[in-house]
Amino acid sequence: MTLIFVQKEYYMKFFKKEHKYQSNIVDADFYKACPTNLTLLPFSSEITASRCPSDKTPFKEVTRVPYSVNPDVEALEREVVGCKKSDSGNFAQDIFQTLLDTIEHTWKPEKFHIIGHSSGYDSRLISKAIKLLAEKNGSEWLGDVLFVENQGEGVQFKEIMKIQGWDKNQYLCYNGASSPGLHHASSLVFADYYKKFNGFGTYPVNQWYDSFIRMQEQGILPASEDMQQYTGYGANEVSQHAVMRHNSIEWYARWHYHLQLDLFNTSCDTIFPFWDYDYIRKAFYYSKLINNPMVANEIVSKIITPELNHIPKLYTEGVRDLGYRHIDASLMKQIWGDYINSWYGKRNPSVKQNNWLEYLDWWGHYCLASMCEHLINTGHKIR
Repeated sequence: MTLIFVQKEYYMKFFKKEHKYQSNIVDADFYKACPTNLTLLPFSSEITASRCPSDKTPFKEVTRVPYSVNPDVEALEREVVGCKKSDSGNFAQDIFQTLLDTIEHTWKPEKFHIIGHSSGYDSRLISKAIKLLAEKNGSEWLGDVLFVENQGEGVQFKEIMKIQGWDKNQYLCYNGASSPGLHHASSLVFADYYKKFNGFGTYPVNQWYDSFIRMQEQGILPASEDMQQYTGYGANEVSQHAVMRHNSIEWYARWHYHLQLDLFNTSCDTIFPFWDYDYIRKAFYYSKLINNPMVANEIVSKIITPELNHIPKLYTEGVRDLGYRHIDASLMKQIWGDYINSWYGKRNPSVKQNNWLEYLDWWGHYCLASMCEHLINTGHKIR
């Protein structure tokens, strides 16, 4: 297989991960859009699902600005209509070439690069691409880089890093010495919990934010303005919800706007290579080849990184079986204590707690309690 490194000027557009909120003012920051006086709405499934079609927030006075059609998405839609399929070998090379182009032309050598990495296929492709680009462009282009695993997939992650030839000081497992049930303890600190979302969320861990903020506090990572982050998130969403269901790109953009994940904050300037319009375009070109909604990058990875094919990808069930999807009883006791002693918790003492790391009403209540505490501490009045 021959990889072609593009030497032309490269023009990129990305599917945008941004929202705005509105009350008597409009702002991209939820808290800046909050008026002084707020009315807490009844806890409702309209705002708790992982995909929320409603533009409501937990507060009557604040709503999300409704989705509007993006002209760039419309143009991309017109471009892929009537596209033809090709063989899977070309599919793998073409998709990976797009990844190489995207990373090369967004990479800022002067920044410290933090790369979220799991045992998954998206991660393998990103680290492979960075390795090839470093060999092409040299160590000055690469600069400082740190691959971080933070979900309990450390064994597979370390083997991937070793085979790809990364130095030991270029990768680590966050909180790797902790027991599984305490692994995500720093993600659940009540006073900071609200910070991980631009608004409200019901999932307890933000892998783009929580661990990296703690690593900054520990002196492992520099200040946010000096960092650039890359993540493999987005590839599954493109293949599963747009390509495999043969929905339009416009449908995908509207669907994605209402994902809770779109409200997750990031710790610094973050690049989502699989949200590059060229990747989405090519995924649609080859859509008829992909017979399983979750295997687009699995096909690519097995062709591009055959040296890693013997390493199993650890799925959610595997992480759960290792104990990383449940919170230790001692930590849950502390979490409950923080909740029940808060302004919101005192008014909602009958909430049923749950120690599973998943989209759950319990974590929504915990998030709301942290949000309310922050709002009250910053001069807001809630009724």
